[in-house]
Amino acid sequence: MAYELEIEDKRSVIDSHIRRLTYEKYNTQISVIVEENSSSVDNSMISSLNEKISDLDNKIQKLEEMKSELVS
Repeated sequence: MAYELEIEDKRSVIDSHIRRLTYEKYNTQISVIVEENSSSVDNSMISSLNEKISDLDNKIQKLEEMKSELVS
């Protein structure tokens, strides 16, 4: 028997993913701050972390779009 998720269930799943990505983004932002303030700054690491933040922003934005497309 197939089970179809209700719209609110789908929103809840999307919100869960957004929350996880938001935590990951915040953690990465802290990593940037820590790296910028270390005694031997690794610019390639900072660049990589900033790319990760940008990627997370894109993922969050896509999920927000998906959520807004769900019709009640």
